[in-house]
Amino acid sequence: MVPAALHIQELWDHIIDLLYQSQNDLHSCSLACRAFVARAQSHAFCEIQIENRGQGNRLSAVLSSSPHLISYILHLYFKNCGPLSISPLNTVPWSHLDTITLQRHSFAPLYPHVIEELQVLVALPTIRRLRFRGPLWNPRDLFTIFSRRTTGLDQVDFDQCYLRALPAHMRDDLPVPRTHKPHVHHLELNGAVVGEALVDPACPLDVSGLTYVQSRSPIMHPENLDLNLRSRATITTLEFSQIENLNDFRTTVDLSVFPALRTIRLGEFCVKEHGTSEHPHPHPHIQMLARLPKNNGMTTLSLTLFGPRWVAGQEPRPAINVEALGHDLRALEDVLTRPGSMAALLTVEAQVEVDAADVAGLVRTSMPVLHARGIISVDLVDDGE
Repeated sequence: MVPAALHIQELWDHIIDLLYQSQNDLHSCSLACRAFVARAQSHAFCEIQIENRGQGNRLSAVLSSSPHLISYILHLYFKNCGPLSISPLNTVPWSHLDTITLQRHSFAPLYPHVIEELQVLVALPTIRRLRFRGPLWNPRDLFTIFSRRTTGLDQVDFDQCYLRALPAHMRDDLPVPRTHKPHVHHLELNGAVVGEALVDPACPLDVSGLTYVQSRSPIMHPENLDLNLRSRATITTLEFSQIENLNDFRTTVDLSVFPALRTIRLGEFCVKEHGTSEHPHPHPHIQMLARLPKNNGMTTLSLTLFGPRWVAGQEPRPAINVEALGHDLRALEDVLTRPGSMAALLTVEAQVEVDAADVAGLVRTSMPVLHARGIISVDLVDDGE
């Protein structure tokens, strides 16, 4: 909601903020009026993707002729980690760059000069987040990159990475870290198995005090689960982005082992298979929550009712089964309102897509006790299409 009595420029800025996902609209705004330029450029240049040498050179030239754009760039995404795409950007005086994403497309090793180019960027004092994508990364290259990372590094993400501990005979070749290990607090794992590598003594990161962990689902690989258990006393937020095989619900994470847990985020609440009305399938997330001990300290439960509408290579999302969804929401309320349980619960946040706004009413009517307590928050979101 737009606050009343906004200054006219603030009103324009707010409108442009709503267009942040459309590069075409942002470009049109920057050409329409001088008052729109700064705000439109701040969104258009927020994240830059680099795939080849030509794009790296063009960006370097643009920033050289228009240095005011440098402060707008917060995220550099290298879709192909080659030296010719990285080196043109090492001389840029970055001021606000805080996230770097690195993706590999080749089994060829990263040669020392490529690692050196990456280290220049990773060592920037503004870097707070590093993201690694693809199965082609190996622990030696990552540990070498991490050895020159900024001490302010707080978050590391792995997407489809499979890392083992570094063999003992390779540890002597690693560079000595310039400073003490940074304490990583936020870890995101998307289809990645990295637990063994991150607890390796040779790893230049300290992941013993994680506070926020995002995983694809509560069904974790043993290595990742062991990694999380090392931070059982400090983890305050767990986020699960998907629901996976219902037949594996007994292998889900036991939330009772995290005494500091305060927030749980469920990224996809609607299940694909509900069974019959007489014999419905048990909902894996509800069963997971039911294992929480009484008098737990959880204050916030956030759930997105639907996952992505469509992902390349996957089947489209099935139609909404309103009856089954209502059943699951009522079962969820039963768990959340058990006597002597969830006494600290303050907020239940439900995200509903705009084109399914009628489901927002279903959330309230299916959870009347929580609705009467005034702790249900329904947020209509755009799915980005």
